[in-house]
Amino acid sequence: MRNLYGILVATALVWVLAGCKDGLNALLFESSTTTTGSFRGLKIGATKEQTVQEIAKLGVRVVQPRPLVDFEIGRDNISELARIESVESIRVMNYAGLSIDLRFDSGTVAQIRKSYPARNNSWFKEGDSVSDVKSKLADLLSAGNLVVFPIVFPNVVSRIDSSEGLHRVLIDLKRYDAWTFELTSDRPAGARVELYFTEERLARIEYRRARVRLD
Repeated sequence: MRNLYGILVATALVWVLAGCKDGLNALLFESSTTTTGSFRGLKIGATKEQTVQEIAKLGVRVVQPRPLVDFEIGRDNISELARIESVESIRVMNYAGLSIDLRFDSGTVAQIRKSYPARNNSWFKEGDSVSDVKSKLADLLSAGNLVVFPIVFPNVVSRIDSSEGLHRVLIDLKRYDAWTFELTSDRPAGARVELYFTEERLARIEYRRARVRLD
């Protein structure tokens, strides 16, 4: 396995240097998108209740909501800051331990959570408008190595195998239109599944599995 991994890494490096990002992803990961029919018993068009029942049959223990949209904004794409208007919560962070989570409600910051290194940070305060946050972020991103991306806040971790079972899971997840869970039995290193709902019906399934595992 290590020899295979070494070959894949060497090939990946060549592709990275050649700018072949799509080829690199295809080499390292298996991925698929399902918008019709079914995948592992999960049926496109199913209700959220039906979907939770099918997830349980897969042996999944934990399901979590995820942001409905993905983006990452840094110094090189500050012009995309307007995208934070479309999400409920964001994380502002660097890679030195600073992390600040902001939850929006009715166009203002309703809640703030900080990592320990950010405990004395005063960039944002509850009551700030989203417009004020965007303006502040534009200055911060221009000046430092920060990134901004959407999150679910507060964290929701719903355990299918809990004593409260599927009913509790549905209560936890009902208001979210994007869910995620792991298939730990998929070899060699498990897989990630993302579910997206439209008008309370399952509309899209995303599957992603690493092709190799280095133990």
